[in-house]
Amino acid sequence: MKKAKGSIGRPSVRNTIKHPELAERIQTLMAKRGITRKDMSTALGCSEATFGNYYNGWREPPGKYADKIADKLGITIGYLLTGKKNEAPQFIEVIKSPLDPNELETLRHILEKLQQI
Repeated sequence: MKKAKGSIGRPSVRNTIKHPELAERIQTLMAKRGITRKDMSTALGCSEATFGNYYNGWREPPGKYADKIADKLGITIGYLLTGKKNEAPQFIEVIKSPLDPNELETLRHILEKLQQI
């Protein structure tokens, strides 16, 4: 594991970069769009420290935050998490309300088509 910039001595679990590519995508897109860390934490409804975990690559955001980060950056969750365009996520944590059987079947069909792209 890569040690966080500016950390001294032995890396702690908190200061160990576990998701460097994710952090780089977030940082690069925020810079291009002029979004500050405060802007992003406000959009997520979390503290700057919590968002800092994702910004620095220490943690991967859970679905509820990944959805909001991707939306604020104008990208898909698949691209946020994998760096690949048109990549369907392997799981969906961001279902906001229960789906009826017809909606669920439609969603499964859409995900199958996206995985074929």
